[in-house]
Amino acid sequence: MAKATKRAPVMTPVESSNIKAIGFDKSRNVLRVAFNKNGTIWEYSPFTQGQYENFLNAESKGKWFNEHIRFANVQGNKIA
Repeated sequence: MAKATKRAPVMTPVESSNIKAIGFDKSRNVLRVAFNKNGTIWEYSPFTQGQYENFLNAESKGKWFNEHIRFANVQGNKIA
């Protein structure tokens, strides 16, 4: 697996109708999410390694995202 840089964490493709891939930058505690529908990429912080692993292992990535990020008001920034 490639090593993440400060600005671009390694993205892991996921099976989801809404989410294309997710990555985590441990040095910045930032989650990066690439979406399927419009191709946008967002970063969310603060985020922990444990949260990332829970997200990565969730049966439904979209449901986990909505419950733990979107509706939990986690700060996000559109980067692409």
